[in-house]
Amino acid sequence: MLIPSELFRETLVFISQHEVEIKQASGYLFFKNHGSHNKGSFIDSNYTRKIFRQAIQKSNLESVYGYSDETMRKERPRALHRLTTHSLRHYAITRFTKATNGNVVLASRFARHSNPSITMRYISKDKKELYENIEDAFNEGLLNRIERLKSHK
Repeated sequence: MLIPSELFRETLVFISQHEVEIKQASGYLFFKNHGSHNKGSFIDSNYTRKIFRQAIQKSNLESVYGYSDETMRKERPRALHRLTTHSLRHYAITRFTKATNGNVVLASRFARHSNPSITMRYISKDKKELYENIEDAFNEGLLNRIERLKSHK
């Protein structure tokens, strides 16, 4: 995902102003000044998700697209929210993959997955786009074969 240049500059300023605290937090950018939800010197991902969810609710952006099937574990079905920190991860990985012409190995490195097959689960698969790409691939392959046959004559 492309970072807006202004945000990038502000991030660099923040890092330079808080270099000592970031080092004390073992390199975590989101360090804590005081008080806490955990004993570490950094903000953990569960806390970040909680704050993100609260911001989504406050902004009236909460949208549920379905429910999980938790019947195997005898639990209530859990709402599947459209906008979460994890859905943003899926979006970023999908965009990166498209930007690199479908290079799943590179996308896997971008996502920090140990196996590209895991990355494949993250990449959004639009059926219309998929069928258009398949059609284009076959048409281009057919056109290439026709051109080769013409050139051999």
